[in-house]
Amino acid sequence: MHALDVRARPRAVLCLTLALLSGCGGDEAPFAKPVRWIVEPTDQVLDLAGVRKSFGYELWSFESAAEHTIWRSPDPVILSEEDGMLKVPATGTRGQFVRLSREVDLRAENVAALVVRASGVGPGRLRLFWAGPGQGFVSERGVRVDFDGPPVGEEGELQTYRLELAGHELWQGRIRGIRLDVPDVAGRVVRLASVATIGGGDYEARMLAGLVAQDWKLTLADEARDAMLSPPGVEGRWTLPSPTRGVLRFAFGLPRGSGPAVTFRVSDASAGQLFEETIDPQVDGQADRWHEAAVELPAAASELVFETAVATAGAGAADYQLDDGIPAWGSPEIRPSGGGVKPPNVVLISVDTLRADRLGVYGYGNPTSPHIDRWARERGVVFRRAVTTAPWTLPSHVSMLSGLD
Repeated sequence: MHALDVRARPRAVLCLTLALLSGCGGDEAPFAKPVRWIVEPTDQVLDLAGVRKSFGYELWSFESAAEHTIWRSPDPVILSEEDGMLKVPATGTRGQFVRLSREVDLRAENVAALVVRASGVGPGRLRLFWAGPGQGFVSERGVRVDFDGPPVGEEGELQTYRLELAGHELWQGRIRGIRLDVPDVAGRVVRLASVATIGGGDYEARMLAGLVAQDWKLTLADEARDAMLSPPGVEGRWTLPSPTRGVLRFAFGLPRGSGPAVTFRVSDASAGQLFEETIDPQVDGQADRWHEAAVELPAAASELVFETAVATAGAGAADYQLDDGIPAWGSPEIRPSGGGVKPPNVVLISVDTLRADRLGVYGYGNPTSPHIDRWARERGVVFRRAVTTAPWTLPSHVSMLSGLD
């Protein structure tokens, strides 16, 4: 079957489509539909920060001037932006602190600690105070971390300081404000990169369960796919409706981050390991894109296991931070192999901004399209009435290529 399909109205911006289909008839077997793990496409776009926030996690960075204005200081210090960090010059009062506070909305049971990333912090201690609704900052509601020795991070190297909150008898209920006290050392400038909460109790387990329990739309290198998240230590099992043979096709990827290398594995209960490949985010071109893979199933499979693992020697799943980017599998499916079964052979020719009433096949007097006219006359089918799903290029092409409105 051949078709000349004009999917637009004459007075609009048009798209001419020529579809040449072959390989669908004769003695060949009809094409069998693939068996897919994700049957229905999802519109749920992965927003890890939003997911974390819904479970009580907060990350306060200092990458914009607007974020800097959220923090307040009663001390005679100028807070300024520098290289995406909050610059806190010293006041010169030795032995004192520069006090930084902000409003928050946290539930104490969801937070076990606060982690500060900073450079240029001198010897002494970091102090953290908190307040509930209608409360002020007092010493009883506070924790600290002490450190000795010379200042670190003088050349911009970031250090991590963890302030433990879990177990403090007054760390409870709703938290509406926090205050961070930074040592005030003459001649020293502290640069804060971020302040983040660390989940308490079964926070991580509950969040992981929520993440892997559903499919997500995940974008890597501007390519969005339906995907299943696969953090190290959490395996995904695909139980097939019946023993199935064929070619297992899938994509796999890891968002760009500063975390360790991750190994992706696929195995079958009877055939053992079928696939293994490692992505190292520190190697250019490996992370932040989808990788394609195809594996011939050696025997009829009934259950496939998809899993990932930290590839760094001596490290395990407990060492992996979700903020480093969650590994994911994109749209696994099993397609038939061999036996003369072939998919339709389709060539789609799209001519953008072409008007139907300027083609000879649609009655135009000038010879604007002699080859299209001859092809349609000798081999094609001309649709006199065709309606597009949208009056512009992008959504109409999406409909043509997906079959969806």
